Amino acid sequence: MAVFLKTDVEFDYEDYGREWEEKIEQLKFLCSTFEGSCPGDRNFGLPPDILDGISEGQQADYVMAVTEKMEIYIPSLELVDVEFNASEDGMVSVVLYIEPSDEEDNEEGDV
Repeated sequence: MAVFLKTDVEFDYEDYGREWEEKIEQLKFLCSTFEGSCPGDRNFGLPPDILDGISEGQQADYVMAVTEKMEIYIPSLELVDVEFNASEDGMVSVVLYIEPSDEEDNEEGDV
């Protein structure tokens, strides 16, 4: 059975404001892009083996990859929690819980 990965992002717009929508969309794009597939920056995206599906043993690899890429491309956001859910049909859904980072004023590296 094939395993598919779906990533959702949870962000409290009520507390932090709608001005963060663009950054959240950038994060969603980052998490759905295969590393090596973006002509302008071959390092952008997540490794294909991670996006192909996540077993229990690969969850830490996924979290580490997302955290590292966020530090490079979207340093104004911070990953505070991750939730993994697997369904019987082979879909693995990941929920990323995000907050503005302490470096939110440092927009230089943001996509």
